[in-house]
Amino acid sequence: MYLRSACLILGVFTAGCHSSRAKTISAPPAADASPAVSPPPKLDGIGLLQRTLCRGRVSCSILRERKADAVDLKVVDISVPPPPTAPAGTCHIREYWLVRPSSQILLTTDCTEQWGADEPGPAETHIRGRTFEVHYTEFQSNDQCETVEAKIELSTAELLAYERRGGVIKNDACELKKPKLPSLPTGSGAHDSALLVLHQ
Repeated sequence: MYLRSACLILGVFTAGCHSSRAKTISAPPAADASPAVSPPPKLDGIGLLQRTLCRGRVSCSILRERKADAVDLKVVDISVPPPPTAPAGTCHIREYWLVRPSSQILLTTDCTEQWGADEPGPAETHIRGRTFEVHYTEFQSNDQCETVEAKIELSTAELLAYERRGGVIKNDACELKKPKLPSLPTGSGAHDSALLVLHQ
């Protein structure tokens, strides 16, 4: 009794005054009020190129890349399908882009298939050395047809050769029987003006 009172008066805690040390309770760390935000995903080279060429168009994607016989020159084919609300027979667009380190040039466009007479159809394209070759056939009404044969120099983006011919459809092919047709106007190579126009 007297010992406990003395301890309280003197403010001294000893083994005889208190059997255990007082526990120190730490306050929990303050929670971060702001939610964690993940950084945007980093795009690789293909992702950046697709974003540049597709320009936000829904379902647009890169189909393939073909290198030319030159440093830093390639042709990139992209697919631009019609929106789900488009009527049947709407062109599923393909675009053929010349990609260089400092610029992109739209060489030409076509459709994956021809849905009806006088509608744009598919083209065959090849790269030979530094030349981009285009072979295009379009079936028209009244058993008529039309072809375009063209070559583009990729290092300069210049049209090297162009021939547009008319013919008649025979055995599901275009048999050329008409003289050369006037050339279709060329574009600037911008996204809305292909350098080589195949369908008028």
